[in-house]
Amino acid sequence: MIRIYDRAERLDRLNVMYEEREIDEGEFQEEFKRVCLRIWELTPDDVDEYALAPADLRWFEELTEESAVEFARANGYDLLTHDGRVLDDWEWFMFMILATLRGVIADTPEKRAALKLRREADEHAANRRAGILSGR
Repeated sequence: MIRIYDRAERLDRLNVMYEEREIDEGEFQEEFKRVCLRIWELTPDDVDEYALAPADLRWFEELTEESAVEFARANGYDLLTHDGRVLDDWEWFMFMILATLRGVIADTPEKRAALKLRREADEHAANRRAGILSGR
């Protein structure tokens, strides 16, 4: 069983500190990526979210803390802290667990390049819909 908390203590502390003072979102993201590298040797940037089946996306949207803990445990991961509470970032960890189980990892330079282009195209389309013009 991989106890995610054992690799995510700093991330958990950031969440606790966030209740007391504002913390930059980038700091959370960077720490989450570091935790993912320790666990899976990849980050969310390496996940091809477009390759997830529609059924997986619907399932993911309906996850509760309880069902996430159960699914994670059934697949060799523990989402609980040492004091028994669910990690604040449980949804992001579930995304990584699901992605690795489904094998939707952009694990070659070609796959990473294609994924980057698709994300950029989606961002460009979203910006156009919002009326934001890009200088690129």
